[in-house]
Amino acid sequence: MRKITVLTLYFFLVTLIGQNVGVLAASITPDNGLKNPNWSYVASHNFGEQNFYSSNTPGVYLDGKENLIFDINHSPYEVYHTRLEFTSNKNNLPPGCGYEISFSPAVFGGSYYILKSFYNEPFLDIEGVPIGGGTRDIKITKVGCFGQNLGSIHVYKAYKPANDPVMISSPRYNEVYKGNMLLTWKVQNLLMRTPSTVKIEISLDGGYSWDDVETVPAWQVNHVGEYLMNLNRYRPSNQAMIRISANDSGMWGEYAYSPLFTIQTVMKQSILTPASGQMVSDLQSLIPSVSVTGSASGNLSLSYFIDAESTPRDTKVISNTATAQQVNFNALNVQSLSEGPHTMKFTVSDGAQTIQDTVVFQVDKNAPAVGVFQATATDTTIQVTGTATDTISGLHALPYRFTIGTSATDWLAAGAHTATGLIPNTNYTVKFEARDAVGHIGSQTKSVQTKAQSPSFVLGQANDSSLEVTFQDGNPAGTQYQLKAGAQYVNGSGGLSSTAVWFTPTNKKIRVTGIASNTTLVYQAKAKNALGEETDWSSTRNGETLANPPATLTPEASQRYLRISWPATGGTVTYEIEVDGAIVNNGASNTYLHSSLTPNTRHTYRVRVKNGSGAGSWSPLLAAFTLPDPPTIPLQIEVAPSQKEQTITWGIVARAEGYDIEVDGVVKDAGSGQRYIHSGLEPETQHTYRIRAKNTGGISEWSALVTSQTLPYPPQKPGALTAEPAIHEMAVSWEPVAGATGYEIEVDGLILDNANRTSYLHKELAALSPHTYRIRATNAGGKSAWSEPLETVTHPEKPAIPTNLIATAEADGNTLTWYKVPHAESYEIEIDGSTIMNVTTNQYTHTGLVPNKAYAYRVRAVNISGYSEWGSKVTLTALPNQQASDLALTNVAAVVTNRSITVSWETVAIDAHYEVEVDGVLTDNGLDTIYHHGGLGANEFHTYKIRLKQEGTPANWIAVLSLSTLPDSLQGNIEVNAIANNNSIELRWDQVEGASGYDIEVDGQTVASTGTSTTYTDTGLESGTSHTYRVRAKNEAGVTVWSPAIVKSTTSPSYIVNGVKGKTFDLSLLGSNVQDFSELTYVVTYDASALEVVDLYDFTPALDQQSGKIAGSNLEVTYTPGRITFKKSQNIVPGTSWSGEVTTIIFKSKITGQTTIDVKV
Repeated sequence: MRKITVLTLYFFLVTLIGQNVGVLAASITPDNGLKNPNWSYVASHNFGEQNFYSSNTPGVYLDGKENLIFDINHSPYEVYHTRLEFTSNKNNLPPGCGYEISFSPAVFGGSYYILKSFYNEPFLDIEGVPIGGGTRDIKITKVGCFGQNLGSIHVYKAYKPANDPVMISSPRYNEVYKGNMLLTWKVQNLLMRTPSTVKIEISLDGGYSWDDVETVPAWQVNHVGEYLMNLNRYRPSNQAMIRISANDSGMWGEYAYSPLFTIQTVMKQSILTPASGQMVSDLQSLIPSVSVTGSASGNLSLSYFIDAESTPRDTKVISNTATAQQVNFNALNVQSLSEGPHTMKFTVSDGAQTIQDTVVFQVDKNAPAVGVFQATATDTTIQVTGTATDTISGLHALPYRFTIGTSATDWLAAGAHTATGLIPNTNYTVKFEARDAVGHIGSQTKSVQTKAQSPSFVLGQANDSSLEVTFQDGNPAGTQYQLKAGAQYVNGSGGLSSTAVWFTPTNKKIRVTGIASNTTLVYQAKAKNALGEETDWSSTRNGETLANPPATLTPEASQRYLRISWPATGGTVTYEIEVDGAIVNNGASNTYLHSSLTPNTRHTYRVRVKNGSGAGSWSPLLAAFTLPDPPTIPLQIEVAPSQKEQTITWGIVARAEGYDIEVDGVVKDAGSGQRYIHSGLEPETQHTYRIRAKNTGGISEWSALVTSQTLPYPPQKPGALTAEPAIHEMAVSWEPVAGATGYEIEVDGLILDNANRTSYLHKELAALSPHTYRIRATNAGGKSAWSEPLETVTHPEKPAIPTNLIATAEADGNTLTWYKVPHAESYEIEIDGSTIMNVTTNQYTHTGLVPNKAYAYRVRAVNISGYSEWGSKVTLTALPNQQASDLALTNVAAVVTNRSITVSWETVAIDAHYEVEVDGVLTDNGLDTIYHHGGLGANEFHTYKIRLKQEGTPANWIAVLSLSTLPDSLQGNIEVNAIANNNSIELRWDQVEGASGYDIEVDGQTVASTGTSTTYTDTGLESGTSHTYRVRAKNEAGVTVWSPAIVKSTTSPSYIVNGVKGKTFDLSLLGSNVQDFSELTYVVTYDASALEVVDLYDFTPALDQQSGKIAGSNLEVTYTPGRITFKKSQNIVPGTSWSGEVTTIIFKSKITGQTTIDVKV
């Protein structure tokens, strides 16, 4: 007997859906006939408390020796009815037939029978006492059939089960499953109840832990179910089990358990890219890819190889492949492969096994070969044909593309294309392209010129000698044409030629010239493209030039009409006349009458001729007037006399076209102006004038007679000019001049009218200020020359009181000293109120004194303006004869500031003591020979006396000092203004209070002291040079700081001109604050080889280029090339000045470059 494969059964059984699916347990090898049927274990059912029928009456026993081993894990001493179901390939036992079995070890010591069930299925009932736990061998001991009433029915007691029992049909014991596994079971419900759901669980560790798989519905009594499990969701295991439980009315039954089985990973690989036979190009990326299925755990390693390569091109490692994954490798470098077929091998390995697949693909790296390529053109189309071949991938389904210029077609199936709407006579780059199935493109290009289009043109814009031809065809602007005009040809400039000429019209237009006016010609044209291919001649067109306007219009005037006539024009023409801006059709007549007009009115006319091409140009405008009324008598007649001529002017007269003037009884034509110059006269002669106006309508009456006398000659210049200065005034006088009616005086550069007086008093002057005077005489004939200038200075102020008087008693007399007084010429010393001594220095010694006698002294300053007040009185006692040499002080000195006075002297003896009286207050000075008096104010007066103390007894005063402190230092900044001329610079500044004078620094050197004057003129300078000036004020207290430096340049009479040959430029001469033009002359010099004069006076329409008086101005010019001199005659009222433009000269440059113009006044 063979060993039966062991199955392990557990107490809880899991229901399996389905039946007879797969073999989960090993089967018994069958014998022939009934003796050894092929049994397969199906399920185990535990039934509780029910009545079962069983027969224990033996029938016919057959000899059989087969064991079936199973495991029963019931708790001991529990009462069960256990049914073991089997299937058999000998399933034709008659009813009542079965097998006798025994258990080893014994369950309850008896033999039992396998009977036919109520469902005609074999099963084994184990009834009675608990069978206990453990593994049992079921031994088939007998087989046979039972006769009728051969058995008896026994009733056994058992517990009722919790719910419906489940029998698992598959999986089978120790079988190996991969991929999907079909799970089958049967729910045995003896009470005919319907379970609602079935629950499936799986264990991969022999039943120690369980995971849910699925809960599925159950739909009938004795439900048979199945479920397809994807085992790739689970890791490989040889301890796999399934258990199933059924739910009936909300109660879960006991589990049914499957035997142990094995799960192995199923690796599957599907090649996605490339496809078999796929054509691969180097133009696109090829990414090899596969779809792989494996297990839910563990990694898979994937690689691919090309042809016979042993090293993979790429390798990928993935996980979680229970469901299919797509794996993309790195892109394949197709360029590295040769053209033609190649094999790509893919491998997949889980470490235990390796699978592989291959695919063959084609590589195409070359473009198609272009065969025939042709292109033909018309003026607006190009037709292209072409062919191509490809030996690897073949041509694409739409293999051809055509590009004409910048326009490309789509890919086409046909190898021909016609491009339309092209521009004539244009070069197009034509490209033919062919592509293969994988995208390679082969191409060829050609340059194709479209033909020129037959010309189409219009004629227009005709004038009297030309007309315009405009080409309106589709040819581009650079196309060449031939154009016939009658029997001649038009050349490129529009002229007519006897030979044919090709030309390119600008903007496709050309004006044909040189045609006679009012002439018709026949025009025809043809064109050619850039390759020289010509079109046929175009159709013809007729063109006619316009007629010339009449050369002259002749007016015939009266006071009420104007008749206009002109020469007739030949041919069929009409006329239009524009009358005062309105166009009138005059038909074929060459005269026009303009009537119903008013006198002295202006009217304008012009005429043009019309022919078949239209109206010609207008004739020049004719302005004609009807005759006016005679003018009125002229008024406002004035005569401006001079010595040699008289200028007569009058007011303008309405309607006057000209004037007559009667001069001393002689009638002269005065022209159309209102001015007449009667020249060539003698001074102081009398003349008469009258005026009348005239026009084409008549002459007015004469004006009233006007009498005028020429002027006398100007007087001689005055002489004997004198001045009497005072402190603040200057009295100027001169001798009368014969013939003078008045005088003008120039006072420090300012010209004043002095009427007919021969003296002038200049007032409110500063003391010691310099002044300059000139005189000229005037009369109706003009002004004399200026007298020679008289320069003089005002007197100084009366001198100030002498200060800081020091009196000292000495052996030979009393000595007085004091500060010098500005502008003092001498000093007077009053002695004892009567005797007055005069000295020119600031020191006096009074000698011949009586010893021990007191003397009183006062001092005052003297100058041309008078005397100062007396200074303070000082009394000093002469020394006694016997003490003179011992008592006299020597080297008495005083140091004075604005805040202190310090007095010092030399001692008369080593132990000499001194007393000092200050402003009446006595002070013992001891042995000191210095006394300092501080804390004083500015300009304070103080008196000091000094005496010896001998043996404690004071002696006489031997020194008396009358002193004052200095004024405060000058304050404030000085602001200096500078006025430059060509050769001098004048400085001006405001007076500083308290200043006794000013210092001037020129270019770093102190060069002058101006006294109290606040002006200074630096003369003798070079023109165009720069100089630096500073000014400071001073008095006895000191000086101010220097003013900020001012830098000023003398003016330069030279101007540099950057000329451009043939170009003009202006030079303006200006005058500023001019009081008298009589002495001014403007001189302009220049290089005549570089410049020429166009106009000397730009203020009139005429170009003035001659010497003499310039008409319409008060200028007289002397002109030679290279030098121009201007004199301006203009009267300026004394006390006023003139500023403005004298003239503007227009020059033209003869060269391109620099040149110089010099201007001097």
